[in-house]
Amino acid sequence: MKRAFFLPYLFVVFLGVGAVRLQAEETASPSENLSFEQIDNFRNERKYTEIIAALQPEDLAGKAGDLGKDVDQLYALRALAHQVLKEGGEAEADYKRALTESPDDGRNSLYWFGLAENYRMNLNDPAAALSAYQRTVDLCFQRAYTTGWLPIQATISAVDILCSESKFEEAQSLLQPYDGLIESIPPVWQIKLLRASAEVYKGQGKEEEANARFQKAQDLEGKPESTP
Repeated sequence: MKRAFFLPYLFVVFLGVGAVRLQAEETASPSENLSFEQIDNFRNERKYTEIIAALQPEDLAGKAGDLGKDVDQLYALRALAHQVLKEGGEAEADYKRALTESPDDGRNSLYWFGLAENYRMNLNDPAAALSAYQRTVDLCFQRAYTTGWLPIQATISAVDILCSESKFEEAQSLLQPYDGLIESIPPVWQIKLLRASAEVYKGQGKEEEANARFQKAQDLEGKPESTP
């Protein structure tokens, strides 16, 4: 089985561009003259309104050709900017357009995750978030990408939603695929999965199983290698 290990902060760089620090006079250029690298660097600088201003008009097909990027990447970057700015409707529309335009299942799983986060954090739609998290996990498993940060974080987020709705049996079924993989996962993610599993057992009234998982997570937290 192909395995890959990544840290959760890599989600914010899912477009795969190695941004460089710009000089002040470069970032001050008119938005129509900016390169994709310059626009993407606004994300590193947390200048999300500048990203949206640079990625106009509404239909980005022509802009993608000018910038030498796939159009789904532009929609996804603009979606992320809207998401961070709590503009949930605009983020949803851009993520859906990115999914429509994307030729790549690897990018699709990231777009579904962004859409799920937006449903959960901005649009207060746990049912839609749950569906999008599950779609993220399904796409990752189809690519045999089972133990990386993306499917694990999507699973944990979905479990959290189900636990908040007291749907503990459904939550346990989402965690089940990791039962045989836990030892092959980096400790930082083992801890998160163990804590999620403990919460499920606690909700089911299985205190002994819950305490065993909480204790194992605590033991792992005491190891230096559990630090990301």
